[in-house]
Amino acid sequence: MWTEPALAWYDWDMNISVAAIYEDGVFKPLGPIALREHQRVQVTIQATDAPQSADADPAVLERQQRAINEMMAEFRALPPPTAQDEFSGADHDEALYGPPR
Repeated sequence: MWTEPALAWYDWDMNISVAAIYEDGVFKPLGPIALREHQRVQVTIQATDAPQSADADPAVLERQQRAINEMMAEFRALPPPTAQDEFSGADHDEALYGPPR
């Protein structure tokens, strides 16, 4: 099923980027945040255009999930690679970087 991107991340200066929703005049974080109660912070707002999964049409989500399930079933039905295959995951590095030196 759909997974949300990371809800919070910290950089080396301990700045925090947090996914939040604005409701009733208040920014509400979508996940836990390591801050003390009543700690003052500076907020920078970057609007996101992507709809939140709760806002998405359930019929669309159902159709997308069905398509993902069908695709995964096709992947699982593929035969495992064999030594007779012209190309396999074992050839990955050589395909990208050329023959070993």
